[in-house]
Amino acid sequence: DDPTLGTVHGPQLAGFQGYACASCHVWNGKLLGSPDPVATGPDLTRTAGRLRRDWFDRYLESPMRLHPGTPMPDVFPHGKPAPLRTVLDGDPARQKDALWAYFAKGKDAPS
Repeated sequence: DDPTLGTVHGPQLAGFQGYACASCHVWNGKLLGSPDPVATGPDLTRTAGRLRRDWFDRYLESPMRLHPGTPMPDVFPHGKPAPLRTVLDGDPARQKDALWAYFAKGKDAPS
């Protein structure tokens, strides 16, 4: 419910100092990292238009369960604290909220 959650914490979580989502995923039509071509993820600025929120949350807990063979790592293993404990007190639910809010801004999200 915090309107600043995505803009304040989203870039840090998705960026290279956080979970480094941008190292493998396309961002606003551009590759910011140099992933293996078979490991390039879809454009994160299109996430909210492509996925349901509940699927997004489950996927981040166990990508292999929902998409066998994916190179995507478990970001928030179910029932465990977030690996990045310095952001939002390491609360995985709040971090997922921040990432979703950030990605939901689409092409208007700050890079």
